[in-house]
Amino acid sequence: DTLDPKSLTCSDYSRALNEAVRLTAGKDLLEIGCGTGSFLQFAREKGWKVSGVDSSPENIEKVNQAGIEGTCSDYVSFSSGRQFDVIVLWDLIEHPQDPVSFLGKSRELLKKDGLLLIATPHDPNLLTFLAGTLYRLSGGKVKFAVKQLYVIEHTSYFSSETLKSLLEGNRFR
Repeated sequence: DTLDPKSLTCSDYSRALNEAVRLTAGKDLLEIGCGTGSFLQFAREKGWKVSGVDSSPENIEKVNQAGIEGTCSDYVSFSSGRQFDVIVLWDLIEHPQDPVSFLGKSRELLKKDGLLLIATPHDPNLLTFLAGTLYRLSGGKVKFAVKQLYVIEHTSYFSSETLKSLLEGNRFR
């Protein structure tokens, strides 16, 4: 529930918000899949007006207890009545059965020159390559590494090229 200021995650969040300030006119931010709100609290401390959406009532209860606007909803059904300068999908785009619907909803909720920030595991990478090689060399007997890297909750995996193609195909630049 708390963010270590010395962590790589904290550094990544700072870098993302600094870029967002440079690229957008406003500071109205929506996080999809906000969990218990650690990023939202971080962004609020940096001067952002923050809101979150999560499908877990327990998570949204914690977000609201922190004084942050949180809505319990699946993203595609979410309705806010307003648009946002920035929408963040931290480690989320790999989860839905239909990532195109998530992008369509994001387009709907973003202001004209809004910014969509996405973090997702890069695939392939060195670890997935090594795990796959070990699996193949063992004739499928060594599965542990592959099972650790490819989780059932991830329905899609993206390389830089496939994510770019998905975004461009959905009218993002």
